[in-house]
Amino acid sequence: MTRLALLLLPLLGALASCGDGSGTQEPAATKGTLPIAAEERPQTLSSAVTEESRVPLWEVSDPDTIVYMIGTVPLIPPGTNWQNQGVRAAFGQASTVFLEADFISREGQRSMGVVVAQTAELRSGKTLTQLYKGSDRETVTDALSTIGASASEFGTFRPWFAAVQSRTLAQVAAGGDPAGQLDIVIAREAVEGGKRLRYLESAADMLAVQAAGRDEEDAPYLLALLERLALGQPYYADILSAWYEGDLDRLDFLLNGPIYAAPPQVKERVIIERHQSWAQQLDRVLTDEKGIFLVAIPAGHMVGDESLPTHLRRRGYEVKRY
Repeated sequence: MTRLALLLLPLLGALASCGDGSGTQEPAATKGTLPIAAEERPQTLSSAVTEESRVPLWEVSDPDTIVYMIGTVPLIPPGTNWQNQGVRAAFGQASTVFLEADFISREGQRSMGVVVAQTAELRSGKTLTQLYKGSDRETVTDALSTIGASASEFGTFRPWFAAVQSRTLAQVAAGGDPAGQLDIVIAREAVEGGKRLRYLESAADMLAVQAAGRDEEDAPYLLALLERLALGQPYYADILSAWYEGDLDRLDFLLNGPIYAAPPQVKERVIIERHQSWAQQLDRVLTDEKGIFLVAIPAGHMVGDESLPTHLRRRGYEVKRY
C-alpha cells in the first residue's frame, strides 16, 4: 500500500443523507438552484464567513435531559467566530460531547489501521480507474491530479478508501489543516473544559461500514465526489457559507449530492442504518440519563430526509431547530 494509505482522517461530510431540517426557525432562503461553487457564491473560505454566524443548532429534550446537536464542516478559517449565542450556550452547558467516532486517540487510529489493512485494496486484479469507462475514467484521473494525487498512486484502492484519501488531499490542496478540522477543535476544547467525550460508533465500525459495500456500487459515489473536490477552495467556501448562513437545503445539495449518484443500497448502508442506530442511542440517553449533552457530527448527517433529526422525530421526539 502506498504512502497515501497513512492519511487516515475522519470521514467528514461522508456518504451523508438528504433533506429535511424543519424546526422553530425557518432556514435561510435556499440557494440550491445555483451550481456548485457558482460565481455568485463565495470563492474563498474567508469571504464565506463575513456576516454574523447563523450556524444551525438543534435541540431534543425530555423533562430532565437536553440533547443539543450541531453539524460540522470540513474547512473553516482559524479564528472564525462561528459559535453564535445559541451554540456557545449549548457548548457551555453540556457536560458531555458526542462525536461521530474516536478517530483521534491512538487506540482509534490503530483500529482504523487494521480495517484499512484488511479492506482498502481491490482483490479483483483491477485498478481503481478500471472500474470506470470512457469519460468517467478521464474525469477520475483528472480530478485526482487536481487534488495532488494520481491514478497510479491510488492504484488498487477500493472506491470507499479512495474517497477517504481524496477528501483529505482535497482539503489540504484547498488550504486546510487536517489538525484544525472542526471536529478535532471541538474535541480539544471539550477536554480542556473538563467535558466527557463519547462516541456514536467506534472508529473501526465507522470505516467498516464504508468498506462493507460492493465496489461497483460505491464507484458512482466516488466519481460524483471527485467532481466536487476538483473545484477546490470554492467548493469548500460554498459549503462553509451555506453552513454559516444556516441554509440547510444548500448544505444538503452540496454535501449529500454524491449519494444521489449511488445505488440506493449505499444510502441504506452508510446513512439510514447508521442514523437509526444513532437515534436509538440518543433515545436511551434521553430515557435513562439526566443532564445536558452536545452532539457534534459532520453536517451532512444533520440535513436530509433521512437525517439524524428526522430519525429522532420518527421516534416521537420534537426536534427544535434554532
